[in-house]
Amino acid sequence: MRKQKRVIGLILLIVIINLLDPCYGYIRSKAASFDEINHPDVFLKQVNGDMQCTLVAVTMLLRRAAMLSGYPNWADITTDQVRKDAWVEGVGLKYSFSHAGFTVNKAQFGNDRVNEAIALLQKHPEGIVIYDQYGRSRPHAVLLTDYTDGIFYCADPSDAVAYGRIPVNQGLVRVEEAEFYYYISGPSIPAPTASVTEGGAGLPVIDISPEADIITEANNPAAYDISARGNLPITNTLPATDDTPSTDIPAVIENMQERDISRYEIELSRTSFYYDGNEKKPAVTIIGLEENTDYVLSYINNVNPGTAAIAISGIGNYTGVVIKYFEIADADIHSLFNDIAVSVTNQSIQAGKTATVKVNLPEPLISVKEFGVDEQCIGNEVKISYSSSNSKIAKVNSKGKITGKKKGKANITVTAELTNGTKKEFSFAIKVK
Repeated sequence: MRKQKRVIGLILLIVIINLLDPCYGYIRSKAASFDEINHPDVFLKQVNGDMQCTLVAVTMLLRRAAMLSGYPNWADITTDQVRKDAWVEGVGLKYSFSHAGFTVNKAQFGNDRVNEAIALLQKHPEGIVIYDQYGRSRPHAVLLTDYTDGIFYCADPSDAVAYGRIPVNQGLVRVEEAEFYYYISGPSIPAPTASVTEGGAGLPVIDISPEADIITEANNPAAYDISARGNLPITNTLPATDDTPSTDIPAVIENMQERDISRYEIELSRTSFYYDGNEKKPAVTIIGLEENTDYVLSYINNVNPGTAAIAISGIGNYTGVVIKYFEIADADIHSLFNDIAVSVTNQSIQAGKTATVKVNLPEPLISVKEFGVDEQCIGNEVKISYSSSNSKIAKVNSKGKITGKKKGKANITVTAELTNGTKKEFSFAIKVK
Protein backbone atom coordinates (compact mmCIF):
# COMPACT_ATOMS: atom_id res chain seq x y z
CA MET A 1 0.00 0.00 0.00
CA ARG A 2 2.81 2.37 0.91
CA LYS A 3 4.55 1.62 -2.40
CA GLN A 4 1.37 2.34 -4.35
CA LYS A 5 0.94 5.69 -2.62
CA ARG A 6 4.55 6.47 -3.32
CA VAL A 7 4.10 5.78 -7.06
CA ILE A 8 0.91 7.85 -7.18
CA GLY A 9 2.69 10.72 -5.48
CA LEU A 10 5.58 10.62 -7.97
CA ILE A 11 3.17 10.62 -10.91
CA LEU A 12 1.40 13.66 -9.44
CA LEU A 13 4.67 15.51 -9.06
CA ILE A 14 5.61 14.79 -12.68
CA VAL A 15 2.26 16.30 -13.73
CA ILE A 16 3.10 19.44 -11.78
CA ILE A 17 6.50 19.64 -13.45
CA ASN A 18 4.76 19.47 -16.80
CA LEU A 19 2.47 22.32 -15.82
CA LEU A 20 5.32 24.54 -14.75
CA ASP A 21 7.78 23.65 -17.50
CA PRO A 22 6.32 22.46 -20.80
CA CYS A 23 9.75 21.55 -22.14
CA TYR A 24 9.86 18.52 -19.90
CA GLY A 25 7.57 15.58 -20.70
CA TYR A 26 7.27 12.01 -19.49
CA ILE A 27 9.42 10.71 -22.34
CA ARG A 28 12.56 12.56 -23.35
CA SER A 29 14.76 12.08 -26.34
CA LYS A 30 18.51 11.96 -25.94
CA ALA A 31 20.23 15.32 -25.50
CA ALA A 32 21.46 16.71 -28.82
CA SER A 33 25.03 16.65 -30.06
CA PHE A 34 27.14 19.59 -31.18
CA ASP A 35 26.45 18.73 -34.83
CA GLU A 36 22.72 18.49 -34.19
CA ILE A 37 22.31 21.89 -32.52
CA ASN A 38 24.21 23.40 -35.46
CA HIS A 39 22.15 21.67 -38.14
CA PRO A 40 20.88 24.18 -40.76
CA ASP A 41 17.25 23.35 -39.92
CA VAL A 42 17.74 24.77 -36.43
CA PHE A 43 18.55 28.26 -37.68
CA LEU A 44 16.15 30.93 -38.93
CA LYS A 45 16.09 34.12 -40.97
CA GLN A 46 13.95 37.23 -40.58
CA VAL A 47 10.63 36.74 -42.32
CA ASN A 48 8.47 39.46 -40.81
CA GLY A 49 10.34 42.51 -42.03
CA ASP A 50 13.10 44.56 -40.55
CA MET A 51 13.81 45.23 -36.87
CA GLN A 52 13.10 41.64 -35.82
CA CYS A 53 16.69 40.45 -35.42
CA THR A 54 16.59 40.11 -31.63
CA LEU A 55 13.38 38.09 -31.77
CA VAL A 56 14.70 35.71 -34.43
CA ALA A 57 18.09 35.32 -32.74
CA VAL A 58 16.51 34.52 -29.37
CA THR A 59 14.18 32.00 -31.03
CA MET A 60 17.23 30.16 -32.37
CA LEU A 61 18.78 30.31 -28.89
CA LEU A 62 15.67 28.73 -27.36
CA ARG A 63 15.62 25.99 -30.02
CA ARG A 64 19.19 24.97 -29.20
CA ALA A 65 18.47 25.05 -25.46
CA ALA A 66 15.44 22.80 -25.97
CA MET A 67 17.47 20.31 -28.05
CA LEU A 68 20.24 20.14 -25.44
CA SER A 69 17.63 19.61 -22.74
CA GLY A 70 16.22 16.62 -24.63
CA TYR A 71 13.04 18.36 -25.74
CA PRO A 72 11.93 16.39 -28.82
CA ASN A 73 9.50 19.03 -30.07
CA TRP A 74 12.10 21.80 -30.30
CA ALA A 75 10.88 22.71 -33.81
CA ASP A 76 7.62 23.93 -32.25
CA ILE A 77 9.61 26.89 -30.93
CA THR A 78 8.99 29.38 -33.72
CA THR A 79 9.38 33.11 -34.08
CA ASP A 80 5.61 33.58 -34.01
CA GLN A 81 5.26 31.55 -30.82
CA VAL A 82 8.13 33.33 -29.03
CA ARG A 83 6.71 36.70 -30.10
CA LYS A 84 3.65 36.13 -27.88
CA ASP A 85 5.80 36.00 -24.73
CA ALA A 86 8.78 38.13 -25.69
CA TRP A 87 7.75 41.01 -27.95
CA VAL A 88 6.26 44.42 -27.14
CA GLU A 89 4.91 46.16 -30.22
CA GLY A 90 6.51 49.54 -30.76
CA VAL A 91 9.21 48.78 -28.17
CA GLY A 92 10.93 45.53 -29.08
CA LEU A 93 12.16 42.45 -27.26
CA LYS A 94 11.52 42.35 -23.52
CA TYR A 95 14.43 42.50 -21.13
CA SER A 96 13.18 39.36 -19.39
CA PHE A 97 10.63 36.73 -20.40
CA SER A 98 9.88 33.03 -20.21
CA HIS A 99 9.00 30.69 -23.07
CA ALA A 100 8.76 26.90 -23.30
CA GLY A 101 10.06 26.52 -19.76
CA PHE A 102 13.17 28.69 -20.27
CA THR A 103 13.78 32.15 -18.82
CA VAL A 104 15.69 34.66 -20.97
CA ASN A 105 17.29 37.82 -19.58
CA LYS A 106 19.15 40.76 -21.08
CA ALA A 107 22.45 41.98 -19.61
CA GLN A 108 25.15 44.49 -20.45
CA PHE A 109 28.71 43.58 -21.35
CA GLY A 110 31.60 44.91 -19.30
CA ASN A 111 34.76 46.42 -20.74
CA ASP A 112 36.40 43.12 -21.81
CA ARG A 113 33.64 41.88 -24.10
CA VAL A 114 35.66 39.22 -25.90
CA ASN A 115 36.79 37.35 -22.80
CA GLU A 116 33.38 37.80 -21.21
CA ALA A 117 31.74 36.26 -24.28
CA ILE A 118 34.15 33.31 -24.14
CA ALA A 119 33.32 32.73 -20.47
CA LEU A 120 29.58 32.99 -21.18
CA LEU A 121 29.79 30.42 -23.97
CA GLN A 122 31.59 28.01 -21.64
CA LYS A 123 28.70 28.36 -19.22
CA HIS A 124 25.98 28.39 -21.89
CA PRO A 125 26.46 25.64 -24.49
CA GLU A 126 23.20 26.75 -26.08
CA GLY A 127 24.90 30.08 -26.95
CA ILE A 128 24.10 33.71 -26.27
CA VAL A 129 22.55 36.45 -28.38
CA ILE A 130 24.85 39.45 -28.76
CA TYR A 131 23.26 42.79 -29.57
CA ASP A 132 24.93 45.84 -31.08
CA GLN A 133 22.16 48.21 -30.01
CA TYR A 134 24.03 51.36 -31.00
CA GLY A 135 25.42 50.12 -34.31
CA ARG A 136 26.88 52.61 -36.73
CA SER A 137 24.30 51.85 -39.41
CA ARG A 138 21.50 50.24 -37.40
CA PRO A 139 21.04 48.00 -34.36
CA HIS A 140 21.51 44.29 -35.01
CA ALA A 141 21.67 41.02 -33.08
CA VAL A 142 23.11 37.59 -33.87
CA LEU A 143 23.16 34.25 -32.07
CA LEU A 144 26.71 33.57 -30.91
CA THR A 145 26.83 29.78 -31.12
CA ASP A 146 30.29 28.79 -29.89
CA TYR A 147 33.97 29.65 -29.57
CA THR A 148 35.99 26.91 -31.25
CA ASP A 149 39.73 26.85 -32.01
CA GLY A 150 40.04 30.54 -31.24
CA ILE A 151 37.15 31.58 -33.51
CA PHE A 152 33.69 32.86 -32.59
CA TYR A 153 30.84 31.38 -34.65
CA CYS A 154 27.34 32.76 -35.04
CA ALA A 155 24.00 32.43 -36.80
CA ASP A 156 22.91 35.76 -38.27
CA PRO A 157 19.17 36.41 -38.86
CA SER A 158 19.94 38.83 -41.70
CA ASP A 159 19.35 37.72 -45.29
CA ALA A 160 22.46 39.69 -46.25
CA VAL A 161 24.78 36.97 -44.90
CA ALA A 162 25.13 33.20 -45.30
CA TYR A 163 22.69 30.77 -43.72
CA GLY A 164 23.51 28.64 -40.68
CA ARG A 165 26.61 28.60 -38.45
CA ILE A 166 29.29 30.92 -39.81
CA PRO A 167 32.41 32.65 -38.42
CA VAL A 168 31.29 35.80 -36.65
CA ASN A 169 33.43 37.99 -38.90
CA GLN A 170 31.12 36.96 -41.76
CA GLY A 171 28.10 38.25 -39.82
CA LEU A 172 26.96 41.80 -39.15
CA VAL A 173 27.92 42.07 -35.47
CA ARG A 174 31.39 41.91 -33.94
CA VAL A 175 31.74 40.65 -30.38
CA GLU A 176 33.86 43.64 -29.38
CA GLU A 177 31.14 46.03 -30.66
CA ALA A 178 28.16 44.42 -28.89
CA GLU A 179 26.85 46.34 -25.91
CA PHE A 180 24.31 43.81 -24.63
CA TYR A 181 23.59 40.10 -24.66
CA TYR A 182 20.59 37.86 -24.06
CA TYR A 183 21.11 34.58 -22.22
CA ILE A 184 19.08 31.77 -20.66
CA SER A 185 19.12 32.23 -16.90
CA GLY A 186 17.25 29.04 -16.06
CA PRO A 187 17.13 26.15 -16.02
CA SER A 188 20.76 25.23 -16.66
CA ILE A 189 21.42 23.60 -20.03
CA PRO A 190 23.48 20.40 -20.35
CA ALA A 191 26.50 20.27 -22.64
CA PRO A 192 26.18 18.58 -26.05
CA THR A 193 26.65 14.83 -26.31
CA ALA A 194 29.21 13.28 -28.63
CA SER A 195 28.59 14.28 -32.25
CA VAL A 196 27.06 11.87 -34.73
CA THR A 197 29.85 10.28 -36.74
CA GLU A 198 27.97 7.96 -39.06
CA GLY A 199 25.55 9.08 -41.69
CA GLY A 200 26.14 12.76 -41.11
CA ALA A 201 24.58 15.12 -38.57
CA GLY A 202 21.00 14.27 -37.73
CA LEU A 203 18.21 15.87 -35.76
CA PRO A 204 16.72 14.57 -32.51
CA VAL A 205 13.59 12.49 -32.89
CA ILE A 206 11.03 11.32 -30.36
CA ASP A 207 12.19 8.08 -28.77
CA ILE A 208 9.14 5.99 -27.88
CA SER A 209 10.97 2.69 -27.51
CA PRO A 210 10.88 0.77 -24.21
CA GLU A 211 14.46 1.90 -23.63
CA ALA A 212 13.52 5.60 -23.75
CA ASP A 213 14.60 7.71 -20.81
CA ILE A 214 11.65 7.76 -18.42
CA ILE A 215 12.14 10.54 -15.92
CA THR A 216 12.28 9.14 -12.41
CA GLU A 217 13.50 10.55 -9.15
CA ALA A 218 16.28 7.98 -9.12
CA ASN A 219 17.79 8.67 -12.56
CA ASN A 220 17.14 12.41 -12.67
CA PRO A 221 16.67 14.02 -9.23
CA ALA A 222 17.22 17.48 -10.77
CA ALA A 223 13.95 17.13 -12.67
CA TYR A 224 12.14 16.95 -9.36
CA ASP A 225 13.75 20.10 -8.00
CA ILE A 226 11.03 22.48 -9.05
CA SER A 227 12.60 25.33 -7.11
CA ALA A 228 15.57 25.27 -9.51
CA ARG A 229 13.34 26.09 -12.46
CA GLY A 230 13.34 29.86 -12.69
CA ASN A 231 13.84 30.12 -8.92
CA LEU A 232 10.21 29.27 -8.29
CA PRO A 233 9.52 28.29 -4.68
CA ILE A 234 7.49 25.20 -3.79
CA THR A 235 5.72 24.93 -0.47
CA ASN A 236 5.46 21.14 -0.25
CA THR A 237 7.54 18.47 -1.98
CA LEU A 238 7.42 14.71 -1.60
CA PRO A 239 9.51 13.58 1.39
CA ALA A 240 11.50 10.45 0.61
CA THR A 241 10.03 8.58 3.58
CA ASP A 242 6.55 10.10 3.72
CA ASP A 243 3.79 7.48 3.75
CA THR A 244 1.24 9.96 2.43
CA PRO A 245 2.98 12.36 0.07
CA SER A 246 1.18 15.59 -0.69
CA THR A 247 1.84 18.45 -3.04
CA ASP A 248 0.08 21.79 -2.87
CA ILE A 249 -0.54 22.49 -6.57
CA PRO A 250 -2.44 25.78 -6.06
CA ALA A 251 0.33 27.07 -3.78
CA VAL A 252 3.00 26.34 -6.40
CA ILE A 253 1.07 28.10 -9.14
CA GLU A 254 0.19 31.01 -6.84
CA ASN A 255 3.84 31.49 -5.88
CA MET A 256 4.79 31.52 -9.56
CA GLN A 257 2.15 34.15 -10.32
CA GLU A 258 3.05 36.32 -7.33
CA ARG A 259 6.60 36.62 -8.65
CA ASP A 260 5.36 38.15 -11.88
CA ILE A 261 6.24 41.82 -11.57
CA SER A 262 3.05 42.84 -13.35
CA ARG A 263 1.10 41.92 -10.20
CA TYR A 264 2.80 44.68 -8.21
CA GLU A 265 1.73 48.31 -7.94
CA ILE A 266 4.25 50.44 -9.79
CA GLU A 267 4.49 54.21 -9.39
CA LEU A 268 6.48 56.79 -11.36
CA SER A 269 7.85 59.85 -9.60
CA ARG A 270 6.73 61.98 -12.57
CA THR A 271 4.65 61.41 -15.67
CA SER A 272 5.36 64.65 -17.54
CA PHE A 273 8.47 66.60 -18.46
CA TYR A 274 9.53 69.44 -20.73
CA TYR A 275 12.02 68.85 -23.51
CA ASP A 276 15.51 70.22 -22.89
CA GLY A 277 17.69 67.86 -24.89
CA ASN A 278 18.51 65.66 -21.88
CA GLU A 279 17.29 62.20 -20.92
CA LYS A 280 14.24 62.07 -18.67
CA LYS A 281 14.34 59.31 -16.08
CA PRO A 282 11.46 59.36 -13.62
CA ALA A 283 12.12 57.21 -10.57
CA VAL A 284 10.20 53.96 -10.16
CA THR A 285 8.80 52.73 -6.86
CA ILE A 286 7.61 49.17 -6.29
CA ILE A 287 6.74 48.57 -2.65
CA GLY A 288 8.64 45.58 -1.29
CA LEU A 289 11.03 45.29 -4.25
CA GLU A 290 14.47 46.75 -4.87
CA GLU A 291 15.89 48.07 -8.12
CA ASN A 292 18.81 46.06 -9.58
CA THR A 293 17.99 43.21 -7.18
CA ASP A 294 14.40 42.38 -8.11
CA TYR A 295 14.01 44.45 -11.26
CA VAL A 296 15.92 46.60 -13.75
CA LEU A 297 14.84 49.69 -15.67
CA SER A 298 15.27 50.57 -19.32
CA TYR A 299 14.21 53.98 -20.61
CA ILE A 300 12.93 54.21 -24.17
CA ASN A 301 12.56 57.34 -26.38
CA ASN A 302 13.16 59.47 -23.29
CA VAL A 303 14.90 62.48 -24.84
CA ASN A 304 12.78 64.07 -27.56
CA PRO A 305 9.22 65.42 -27.24
CA GLY A 306 6.50 62.79 -27.36
CA THR A 307 5.58 59.64 -25.46
CA ALA A 308 8.45 57.96 -23.64
CA ALA A 309 8.45 54.61 -21.88
CA ILE A 310 10.12 52.66 -19.10
CA ALA A 311 10.52 48.90 -19.39
CA ILE A 312 10.51 47.44 -15.87
CA SER A 313 11.88 43.89 -16.06
CA GLY A 314 11.88 41.35 -13.26
CA ILE A 315 15.24 39.76 -12.44
CA GLY A 316 16.51 37.32 -9.84
CA ASN A 317 13.45 35.71 -8.26
CA TYR A 318 11.05 37.87 -10.27
CA THR A 319 9.82 37.61 -13.84
CA GLY A 320 7.75 39.57 -16.32
CA VAL A 321 7.99 43.01 -17.92
CA VAL A 322 5.80 46.06 -17.36
CA ILE A 323 5.82 49.09 -19.66
CA LYS A 324 5.00 52.49 -18.11
CA TYR A 325 4.62 55.63 -20.21
CA PHE A 326 5.29 59.32 -19.60
CA GLU A 327 5.18 62.47 -21.72
CA ILE A 328 7.88 64.90 -22.83
CA ALA A 329 6.34 68.20 -23.91
CA ASP A 330 7.89 70.66 -26.33
CA ALA A 331 7.32 74.00 -24.55
CA ASP A 332 8.73 77.51 -24.90
CA ILE A 333 10.26 79.50 -22.06
CA HIS A 334 6.98 81.22 -21.16
CA SER A 335 5.15 77.91 -20.80
CA LEU A 336 7.89 76.76 -18.47
CA PHE A 337 7.74 80.02 -16.56
CA ASN A 338 4.04 79.51 -15.82
CA ASP A 339 4.81 76.14 -14.21
CA ILE A 340 7.01 77.59 -11.47
CA ALA A 341 5.74 76.52 -8.03
CA VAL A 342 6.55 78.03 -4.61
CA SER A 343 5.99 76.54 -1.16
CA VAL A 344 7.14 77.14 2.42
CA THR A 345 8.09 74.56 5.03
CA ASN A 346 6.05 76.22 7.79
CA GLN A 347 3.77 79.26 7.79
CA SER A 348 3.62 79.46 11.59
CA ILE A 349 6.90 79.74 13.54
CA GLN A 350 8.16 80.80 16.94
CA ALA A 351 10.23 83.94 17.39
CA GLY A 352 13.86 82.98 16.78
CA LYS A 353 12.88 79.95 14.69
CA THR A 354 13.10 79.59 10.92
CA ALA A 355 11.20 78.34 7.88
CA THR A 356 12.37 77.92 4.31
CA VAL A 357 10.87 78.97 0.99
CA LYS A 358 11.16 76.32 -1.74
CA VAL A 359 11.04 77.34 -5.40
CA ASN A 360 10.50 74.51 -7.87
CA LEU A 361 11.54 75.34 -11.43
CA PRO A 362 10.64 73.04 -14.32
CA GLU A 363 13.62 71.90 -16.37
CA PRO A 364 15.55 73.48 -18.02
CA LEU A 365 15.00 76.72 -16.06
CA ILE A 366 17.84 77.65 -13.72
CA SER A 367 17.51 79.72 -10.54
CA VAL A 368 20.01 82.59 -10.22
CA LYS A 369 20.45 85.61 -7.96
CA GLU A 370 21.66 87.75 -10.87
CA PHE A 371 21.57 87.18 -14.61
CA GLY A 372 24.78 86.02 -16.25
CA VAL A 373 26.64 87.67 -19.12
CA ASP A 374 26.68 84.76 -21.62
CA GLU A 375 23.81 85.40 -24.02
CA GLN A 376 23.70 81.73 -25.02
CA CYS A 377 23.07 80.65 -21.43
CA ILE A 378 20.88 83.36 -19.86
CA GLY A 379 17.78 82.38 -21.87
CA ASN A 380 16.97 79.69 -19.29
CA GLU A 381 17.86 81.76 -16.24
CA VAL A 382 15.23 82.88 -13.74
CA LYS A 383 16.20 85.51 -11.16
CA ILE A 384 14.61 84.72 -7.81
CA SER A 385 14.30 87.38 -5.11
CA TYR A 386 12.58 87.51 -1.71
CA SER A 387 11.05 90.30 0.36
CA SER A 388 9.08 90.73 3.59
CA SER A 389 6.28 93.22 4.25
CA ASN A 390 7.61 93.65 7.79
CA SER A 391 11.18 92.59 8.52
CA LYS A 392 10.72 93.40 12.21
CA ILE A 393 8.27 90.48 12.46
CA ALA A 394 9.64 88.05 9.85
CA LYS A 395 12.88 88.53 7.96
CA VAL A 396 13.81 86.65 4.76
CA ASN A 397 17.30 86.43 3.26
CA SER A 398 18.46 85.99 -0.35
CA LYS A 399 18.29 82.21 -0.06
CA GLY A 400 14.66 82.14 1.04
CA LYS A 401 15.34 81.49 4.72
CA ILE A 402 12.68 83.11 6.93
CA THR A 403 13.50 84.01 10.54
CA GLY A 404 10.81 84.92 13.09
CA LYS A 405 11.69 88.14 14.93
CA LYS A 406 8.67 88.91 17.15
CA LYS A 407 4.97 88.12 17.42
CA GLY A 408 2.84 89.24 14.52
CA LYS A 409 2.11 88.59 10.86
CA ALA A 410 4.08 89.46 7.75
CA ASN A 411 3.72 88.70 4.04
CA ILE A 412 6.62 87.06 2.25
CA THR A 413 6.83 87.74 -1.49
CA VAL A 414 8.84 85.64 -3.95
CA THR A 415 9.54 87.25 -7.32
CA ALA A 416 10.59 85.25 -10.38
CA GLU A 417 11.91 87.26 -13.35
CA LEU A 418 13.02 86.33 -16.88
CA THR A 419 15.77 88.13 -18.77
CA ASN A 420 13.16 89.93 -20.90
CA GLY A 421 11.59 91.50 -17.82
CA THR A 422 8.62 89.13 -17.47
CA LYS A 423 7.82 88.76 -13.77
CA LYS A 424 5.69 86.51 -11.62
CA GLU A 425 5.06 86.99 -7.89
CA PHE A 426 4.07 84.53 -5.17
CA SER A 427 2.93 85.80 -1.75
CA PHE A 428 1.98 84.07 1.50
CA ALA A 429 1.51 85.04 5.14
CA ILE A 430 3.85 84.09 7.95
CA LYS A 431 2.64 84.09 11.53
CA VAL A 432 5.22 84.51 14.28
CA LYS A 433 4.10 83.29 17.72
